[in-house]
Amino acid sequence: GGVGAVATGGAGSGSAPSPSASPSACSGPAAYAPIYALQAAYDELFERPWRFPAHLQLLHTLALEERERRQDLADQTPLLPGRSALLAARKVVYAIVGRGNPRIQVCVTRFSCAQDFLERSAREGRRAMETGRRPSERRKGAARNGLALQGPDGLLLYPLESLSGERLLFHQVATPRLHYWAKLLHNFSSRSLSEAEAAPPGGHDSTADVASCSFRLVRTSAPTKEP
Repeated sequence: GGVGAVATGGAGSGSAPSPSASPSACSGPAAYAPIYALQAAYDELFERPWRFPAHLQLLHTLALEERERRQDLADQTPLLPGRSALLAARKVVYAIVGRGNPRIQVCVTRFSCAQDFLERSAREGRRAMETGRRPSERRKGAARNGLALQGPDGLLLYPLESLSGERLLFHQVATPRLHYWAKLLHNFSSRSLSEAEAAPPGGHDSTADVASCSFRLVRTSAPTKEP
């Protein structure tokens, strides 16, 4: 187990729904239907964060702090709620996060995180099918193969940071920022675990807090090269 970082170039772009449209009313390719629900969940995390597990609230807080710090270098407003960030924002570092557990996969793409997620899911699913594994066996291997293999159910897509800026060259900043986020989440997880182990027994639900707030990143790889 551990924090996983993945970089990718992506392929063509899909059509984004109107920011004001509800997920059920959005039109577009059938393959994007699960993305509309993921977009709604992302927006809701801004409006009603208390409805989400502690590790997702933490990720949200860390991302907002980092975006504010990076705003002068790259405009972070495309990641705001109501902007169809999963479909419309390009050149992003994003996270694929388990809703029921703190497993997290960090990715970077020059296209939208929705498109990258769908392509990654298809690619990893195809690779798993080629191995001849049964679905139950593929689920057991999900940690090695990445969270995208699990499909959108039980996951949250979260754009962590925009890398789109006049002063930034994507091919130069993508890998460093990817690794920065992997290190940030890893360091927080290690600190949370150390503090929990040092805490006196009988504290406020310390086991659940550690389970919720310690991220387990899955995988790291280098960016794909442009054709």
